[in-house]
Amino acid sequence: MSRVTRALSLVLLAAGVVFVFAGVNLAVGWSTIGVVSSTAAVVALLYSGAIWFGSPARRDPRALDTVVVFDRSLRVASGALRGVSLTSCFPSSVRADVEAHCVAALGGAGARFTCASGGERLHFDAVPVRASDGTIVYGLLMSGVKLTSPAESAANAV
Repeated sequence: MSRVTRALSLVLLAAGVVFVFAGVNLAVGWSTIGVVSSTAAVVALLYSGAIWFGSPARRDPRALDTVVVFDRSLRVASGALRGVSLTSCFPSSVRADVEAHCVAALGGAGARFTCASGGERLHFDAVPVRASDGTIVYGLLMSGVKLTSPAESAANAV
C-alpha cells in the first residue's frame, strides 16, 4: 500500500470515528450513557471492519485450504470449476502424483502425500467418498494449494 493511500485511509478512518461518535451523541444526548454508547458503536465498527477487511492470520502451510470433490473421470464435481480436469488445476510438477493418488482413492485407498513444487512442499490428502451401500461414488482431495483454472495454471507456469 502506498504512503498516499495509507494516509488517505487513516484520514477517512478518523473522520468516520468522529462522525459516528458525534452522531450517536447528538441522537442520545451528551450524557455519560451517550458517550459510552458512542464509544461502543465506534469500537464495534472498528472491530467488524478489521475482521472483514483485515489480512488473514499467518497459516500453517500444511493447513487444508482447498477441498475438491472429483468424479471417476477425474473432473471437478462441484463449484466454479465444475467439469474441469482436476489435474489441470494444479502446477504441472505435481500433476502426475495428484492423478495417481486420486485414482487410488477412487479404488478405495486413501492417502496422505507430499509433492515438491517450486522449492516448496505441498501436502495433500486423497480419500474415497462412499455411498450408503459402500460403493465409491466420488473422491475428495484436500490440500493447502489454491485451486486454479487451467488457464491460470498455464499462466503461472510461464
